[in-house]
Amino acid sequence: MFQQSLSARFRAIEQLQAIRARHTPGTPRYEDVEHAIDLALHDGRVIDGYIVRNVLRDAERIRTRRQAKHPTRSLDDDTEDGENSSPADSIRFQDHTTPEALAIANDLARALLRSVPGNRLVVEHTLAGLIAGETAAETAKACGVGVGYVEKVRMGIKVTARELFACVGLQ
Repeated sequence: MFQQSLSARFRAIEQLQAIRARHTPGTPRYEDVEHAIDLALHDGRVIDGYIVRNVLRDAERIRTRRQAKHPTRSLDDDTEDGENSSPADSIRFQDHTTPEALAIANDLARALLRSVPGNRLVVEHTLAGLIAGETAAETAKACGVGVGYVEKVRMGIKVTARELFACVGLQ
């Protein structure tokens, strides 16, 4: 029984890899198939004749829910600036229409990154994850730290944001 489900899982992953090969990296469909492969690898996934269809559907639903939750927010993960750049420079706000609004958003990100205690890289990734709509588990996996630590950093970011907004009378 175990051997049959294992071979069915491998066949499903091979089919998903073939589908992925037909799409351009960075497109929503490519990302859906990438996520579907991760879903198919999960031990709790039911292996049946519909696994490929089900994981593709689930991956698409997850993406669309995230987009609905954060329709105008985006994170540019591909920026690799030198050591002299500010950590907030890697966070990109694309929902601002004016240069002034963009400057305010970037200043807020820099203030949060300066004020929150913890490992600078983890704090930066956690803030970027919050903006991108990631879960604490996704951010923790990307940073290579525990979920509890990411949740602690998230709480620090939220407390600091409340304090900053209270100082300027926005709370």
